[in-house]
Amino acid sequence: MENLTTKQLAFWLFLLAVLLQLPLVFNAGYFSHDELQWASRADVEGWLSLPWIRWFDLTIYQYRPLTFNLWLFISYWCFDTPQLFHGIFVCWGALNAVLLLLMVRPYGMAASTACLGSLLFVLNPYAVYVHGWVATLADLLVMTSLLLMVVLLLRSSKRTHFAIISGFFTFTALLSKESAIAIPAILAVAWLFDQRKAKWFISALVAGLVTLLYLVLRFENLLQPDADQYAMSWWNPPLRWLEYHWHWLILNSIEPHSLFARVAENKIIIAGVTFVLLLWACWRSHSKLTLLMLASGLAALLPVLPISSSSGQYGYLFSAVVVMTMVAISSFATGWRKYLMVFVALVSVVHGLKIMREIRQVGEVQSVFSPALAQIVKSHKGDFPIRLKVAPDAKKYIFIRMTKDIHSYQGVEIDDRVLLVEQVEVADYLVLGDGRIVVSD
Repeated sequence: MENLTTKQLAFWLFLLAVLLQLPLVFNAGYFSHDELQWASRADVEGWLSLPWIRWFDLTIYQYRPLTFNLWLFISYWCFDTPQLFHGIFVCWGALNAVLLLLMVRPYGMAASTACLGSLLFVLNPYAVYVHGWVATLADLLVMTSLLLMVVLLLRSSKRTHFAIISGFFTFTALLSKESAIAIPAILAVAWLFDQRKAKWFISALVAGLVTLLYLVLRFENLLQPDADQYAMSWWNPPLRWLEYHWHWLILNSIEPHSLFARVAENKIIIAGVTFVLLLWACWRSHSKLTLLMLASGLAALLPVLPISSSSGQYGYLFSAVVVMTMVAISSFATGWRKYLMVFVALVSVVHGLKIMREIRQVGEVQSVFSPALAQIVKSHKGDFPIRLKVAPDAKKYIFIRMTKDIHSYQGVEIDDRVLLVEQVEVADYLVLGDGRIVVSD
């Protein structure tokens, strides 16, 4: 592997990263309501008729014109072929893995180590969640913008190039998602740990000025969240920080939100002890890289720590910096420290595979349920709303998501014409665990 050229390494890494994620590609359906909502918006005659998002409407809370317009475009062309939609995301994630490889190689990381880190990245629970759920386009865009910026900065030598590159990609990322305000902090960490090089200082400064202008224009709107999960508090950061660090150590956790409220106490204790031991092992192996891991991880999480809820997609950028620095640290570890790091890496992969399976299972249910629901609504002759009861052995959360604020599906109006009721209530239809809908007894 060490004898391969950079292009050859990138090609084989991309191919292997895609192959490892093939179960996500062949997902027959979708994971949540976001995809269905945007598909409804994209259900028009001709792509030029798409309800494009205005590029300069800074008053909305989620100002993401690049993300939303691209999402509309992809939904228009790909929604009816889920495997194509998922294939785009998996290939995009594999491209990010290649960019990670190109980012760390100039620092002398061995090709085998860099490839291992990139593959561990695509299989970690945060990355699997993002690559498998097509509602996370914004997070892919932010990640790619940052990685392209760093790779180009490493290959540049002129100060004007530093300013242009950092300014352009920071602007692109901010058009994608608010979490891009972490970019100046990440660049500042790079400056602090990479010999105080001018390229990082200039890049952090320019990115900071672009972000500051963004915040000045958007400050009032960002302080008025449109949903409870975006509410901010000074008490949130320490809890959110622990949730993001402990999430991949708890195998039955699909997302990190409310980790301490919904996970058994013994699992929380085991995750906490493992995390402390892992930090100690990292410190004993390479203290500077450990500080880099903590600092860069904190910088990546900076925008989402104050809000009241953690989410899998928020940890995407965080997982990239943690995985790659952890792999670098492991090359210096010996004895029990090495074994502990290998164990945690295996836990992370198993966790990622469990999330991959869950996303697949939900997709299979959705591919049956949504068309069946549309057909029932279309042919219904009685009064609305149609009352649905979820079977006791079914996962109710799937059907709550699949009926939440869905304007239409395959041209059939849904809106408030469907109502999920509790087990003790009278219902018109019963929803089975595999997504089929049958007449209720």
